[in-house]
Amino acid sequence: GALKSTIRDFKNYLLMYLNDGKTITTQKNEKAGRLISRHSLLEMERPRLYHQPGVYYGFGLFTRELHGKTIYYHDGSLPGVSSHFAFSKDMEMGVVVLCNTEDVPVNIIGEGLLSVLMGYDAKIPRVNHRLCYWDEKKCMEVCGSYETAEGSAFTLMLEGNSLTLKRDDNINKVFTISANRLLNKGKYRDSFIDILRDEDDQVIGAKFGSRCFRKH
Repeated sequence: GALKSTIRDFKNYLLMYLNDGKTITTQKNEKAGRLISRHSLLEMERPRLYHQPGVYYGFGLFTRELHGKTIYYHDGSLPGVSSHFAFSKDMEMGVVVLCNTEDVPVNIIGEGLLSVLMGYDAKIPRVNHRLCYWDEKKCMEVCGSYETAEGSAFTLMLEGNSLTLKRDDNINKVFTISANRLLNKGKYRDSFIDILRDEDDQVIGAKFGSRCFRKH
């Protein structure tokens, strides 16, 4: 994480994945060769951990289905930047999106570009999730402040009959969609908050995005 790069370098990095671990030959680099083994690349791509509905995480790469094709990707944000890269070996193509503003859902642009290249509309329809009823006691159990070791934080609050998410200066209503999952509806994309409990069923934290937060 926390790497800095350029579109040109990122393109070469993406081509390495599409070439099964081999670097490309250019005029400045006549000695192109293998950067990592094909086995190591397959290990990076293999789904290992559940991330969110339809998405799994390997070693540094997320995997999901897009229009019936498997795509691998990674995105993220740091102060002043947002980035996303994705590729499909089935289609032998990939995309890179870099943005000089933080917390921008650039994955929407990346997946939209891949959709167009696959012959589909750029706008990917959202999934409608069925709501799950939580009583006031269960809502109060998850209320509180959550923080990562990196310093990222958010707060869950109960206002009236609704749970709300406070992050930075933004406050959004969140929806209960399963026994331990909340849906955060964004303007361009949805995200999920998975409540983490210990053996005694006490709330100890939450998984939000690709981070685990400890409850205080």
